[in-house]
Amino acid sequence: IVDKDTITTVGPPSKSYSFHSVFREHASNELCNTIIDQMLHNVIMGFNAVLFAYGQTVSGKTFSIIGNQQQTEIGMLPHMLRSALDKPGISRVSLSAVEVLGQIVTSIEFFDLLDQRNQNSDWSKKIGSTTINIDKLNQTVIQNPEDAYTIVQTARQASQVAPTGKNPDSSRGRVVFLSQLQPPAQTNVQNQQSPSSWWIAPEVRETVHSAMTSLIQPTRKYYIVEDGKQDASIQVCRNYKSCSRTA
Repeated sequence: IVDKDTITTVGPPSKSYSFHSVFREHASNELCNTIIDQMLHNVIMGFNAVLFAYGQTVSGKTFSIIGNQQQTEIGMLPHMLRSALDKPGISRVSLSAVEVLGQIVTSIEFFDLLDQRNQNSDWSKKIGSTTINIDKLNQTVIQNPEDAYTIVQTARQASQVAPTGKNPDSSRGRVVFLSQLQPPAQTNVQNQQSPSSWWIAPEVRETVHSAMTSLIQPTRKYYIVEDGKQDASIQVCRNYKSCSRTA
């Protein structure tokens, strides 16, 4: 039950949870204006920003962050990248993507989704690593609004998906998109009249990061049930224990 910014579960027992904002099922650009604009504002002022998409399978995590493959519905990440291109306080926008996949907590692999070697639908040919250096991930510069969606989809298609009983393209790992928003070489301090003016804070001289994270239910790669589809529930709790390492 949704009442303004409070969600109440149907009992017994009944519990209520209050939030800063609750968007209904018919929310449109209101969601982008509220979340994305504030994230970009924080980044331009010199703070990191992160967005998690959390929920059960088929709840719309990937759709909310990325959109659909037909490009008829654009997700929040491409919208954020497009908006960043128009901000006067940002001179360069780039994107990296990494997938975190693990069958067990002690065996977690990281896959650079923009690495050409991982642009392969055959899981056995993908190149993963048990360690990760964010600075060494492949980066692609976003040159125009069209790039924003194309590059995101390239990374998405390199991620590992498999059919489940409810989703024919269910993500198998946690996909993390990292967008680097770089300020101009010199900042015009005189134009910084207020935080809402979208100018880089004077103390910011290095690249600042905005990470949009899609946190997706993982499962064991090769667990096959009788109907030939992967069971999306197996080992979910065990794999979620690795969330701290993902972060």
